[in-house]
Amino acid sequence: MLFVVLLGTIIVIALWASLTTLAVPVSITVPLSSTPVSDADLDGDPATGAWEDALNVDIPLENGEAAPYGIAALYVKHDGSNLYFRIDGAIDVGWVAVADDYFWLGMQVSATRTSHHGGGEWDGTFFGLWNGDEYAPQPAYPPRAVDTHGFDRPPVSDTLQDVLGTLRYSGTQPPYSFTAEWRRPLDSGDLDDLRYEADGATSYNFFVTTDSDGGGSFGGSVSHRMVTNLNAFKIEATGPIGIPPTIVHNPPQDAVTGEVLWLTARVVDADGVSDARVNYSDITGAIVNESMTLDGPRYVYTLPAQNASGTITYFIWASDPDGNEARTILYSVPVTKLLPVPTLRSVVPSAPGCLLVTWEEGLELDRAGYRLYRWNASVRAMEEVTELSANATHYEDCGLESDEVFTYWLSSFDAENNVSPPSVMVNGRTSTPGEPEPADLTVLVALTIVAGLTALAGLAAFIIVMVLRRLRPPGGPRESL
Repeated sequence: MLFVVLLGTIIVIALWASLTTLAVPVSITVPLSSTPVSDADLDGDPATGAWEDALNVDIPLENGEAAPYGIAALYVKHDGSNLYFRIDGAIDVGWVAVADDYFWLGMQVSATRTSHHGGGEWDGTFFGLWNGDEYAPQPAYPPRAVDTHGFDRPPVSDTLQDVLGTLRYSGTQPPYSFTAEWRRPLDSGDLDDLRYEADGATSYNFFVTTDSDGGGSFGGSVSHRMVTNLNAFKIEATGPIGIPPTIVHNPPQDAVTGEVLWLTARVVDADGVSDARVNYSDITGAIVNESMTLDGPRYVYTLPAQNASGTITYFIWASDPDGNEARTILYSVPVTKLLPVPTLRSVVPSAPGCLLVTWEEGLELDRAGYRLYRWNASVRAMEEVTELSANATHYEDCGLESDEVFTYWLSSFDAENNVSPPSVMVNGRTSTPGEPEPADLTVLVALTIVAGLTALAGLAAFIIVMVLRRLRPPGGPRESL
């Protein structure tokens, strides 16, 4: 009986093994290559890019699925400056939108840890992961690479994004094929990233997985965390390292819509500079990689004007004739939409304890409203009094102390809450108790004028009579005037 049971168990195991194909964990050395994969070819298309000299090995995925969903082909190499990764695999849904079917892929790397959900220092790259708030903005197809760190669920997106890459899928029914391609600097200078040592000795543990069954995906049945496969890689040594160029750059702190952004850098190398480039992402997320122009001792680049508010990210890269390369950190420049400055006209008393503030209506069509501010001496700051509609031209501020001077300024804002610079400050004094208000003063002035005119008329009549008497002597005939 025992023999029968054992035989049955062996048959079941053999049958399971024949029906499933699982890759075994790998321990590899990333080869050194003299040919980088261009940024344009990190597009998720397996037919493009210089991958011929990359290491190609099958790796297991953490989803624990049988082939083809649980295995992927890893292509990897480095050029002394960047690691280049490509993963070809299969999934059971297409990437439509986060409101429909979509899947994600992620890779986690650590020099010290062996469990990617167990803590420690992890450097990650994710494509398409979205559960409502992480990795904003919401991904659209084809999803871009997102640089992450840590072991949270999901890992935290880096403030500075140092990876560049794309994921695409193909096919009309499952299994769908996908390709993810990206590059990562060996040393980005970003504290959220690992520093990868190309010494042939330092070992890095890594995990790769896909998910289409919730937890940041939808529409399939592949769940990302089913097994733990302890993969590892080392990076082939680069040999003697030359001295790379030195890049000195002062980044702009901000930009405004409608104005170009001037980037300048001093690039110095004893052997000369063969190329200097700017790699930037504009407010739409479009990535541009272009050469800088040498202007005297500096390299310059004119970044085109942006037509809306947002954020521009960029870095500057340079190389010398020996192939030594250097790059700056990734800079982030906020772009603000600058609204016209409102024109504050007057501040006059309108009633006891009230001041009437008036301004000119602006001509901008996208204005959403105004905000009126008054100086608060106790805190030594301008404080918001009220928010008004876009077509407002005045506001009566009441409840103020009598016979006091108050200072105001005005700003406008649009639907995206871009705020204009404040107007000039205008002062006004409230009336004292019993002092006539502007309307009473008008009547008083009018009465004074009428009285004055009446007095002048009487005086004029008196003068005329006196002249007539001088022209006609007593008892004599009237002389013609």
